[in-house]
Amino acid sequence: MDNMKRVSLLLIVFIGAFTVLSAHDAHVGVMNVELGLQLAEGKDVTIKYRALNLGSGQTWEGLKSGQIARPFPIAEMTTTVDLKVGGNAVAAGTHRLFFVGGEGGMSLQIGGSREDPGPKVPINVTAAPQRAEHLIIGATHGEGATDFVIFMVYGDSLGGVVFDTN
Repeated sequence: MDNMKRVSLLLIVFIGAFTVLSAHDAHVGVMNVELGLQLAEGKDVTIKYRALNLGSGQTWEGLKSGQIARPFPIAEMTTTVDLKVGGNAVAAGTHRLFFVGGEGGMSLQIGGSREDPGPKVPINVTAAPQRAEHLIIGATHGEGATDFVIFMVYGDSLGGVVFDTN
C-alpha cells in the first residue's frame, strides 16, 4: 500500500473516531444525542438528551413506583410551533422535559422547574421488546396529520406521549 493510501485510510479512521468521541461526554460516560422531526414546512421539533444509565435501574424503578417524587430532568425540547399535549398548551420555544413518578404512574413534565412545575402528561408505559441499559428517546410522526409521538425506552419499559400541533 503506498503512503497516500495509508494517509487517506488513517485520516478516515481518525475522522470517524473523532466524530464518535466528540459526541461522547467523557465526564460522566454518557452519549449526548440530538434528534429532529420536521412536521411540516417551518414546523420543527428538536430534542437533545443524554443517554443516561439511570442508576442501573434504581432511579427508573424509584420513579415508576413513586418512591422518587421530584421531577427528574431528562431532555430539552425546542419547537418552532405551539403544541398541545394531554389537553395542555405548550408554547413554541425551548422546554426542559422531566420524568415525574407518583402513585398514578410515570408522567412527563413539560417545562417549568422542580419548584414551579409545568404541565404533566401521563406516560403510557408497557414492556419494551428489548432491555435498554441507557435511556433512549425517539420521535416519530403520529397517526394524524398534525401529531407526533415522543417515545422513551429504559430498562424493560417503553413509554410514549402524543403531541399535537393543532
